Amino acid sequence: DLFGANISQNELDEIIISYQSFGDKSLVIELIIKKFVFSNESNISPIDRTNDATIESFVIESFEKIYNRTPNSFETWFLSDFLKSNEDINSQTFYYSIMTANEYRYY
Repeated sequence: DLFGANISQNELDEIIISYQSFGDKSLVIELIIKKFVFSNESNISPIDRTNDATIESFVIESFEKIYNRTPNSFETWFLSDFLKSNEDINSQTFYYSIMTANEYRYY
């Protein structure tokens, strides 16, 4: 739920046509995700980098929103440390990375 609203039927029909038109489904899925994540209308809040706790909260909230689960302690530590070490990674890039991961595709 990147927009806080349902996808319109017309937009959903366009996505289905695009999906069915290509042989490489994984590429189409990545392009669709990229379109939504980097859209000006997406509801992705920026990463608050004021302290370690706010970065960890961002990671936890992102996992709960996308994967519908709480990240384990290693996932929280690893991704928080990654975001602390790479300030050029913004929230959209982070969402894109977790939405194109195999776990997201599995469910």
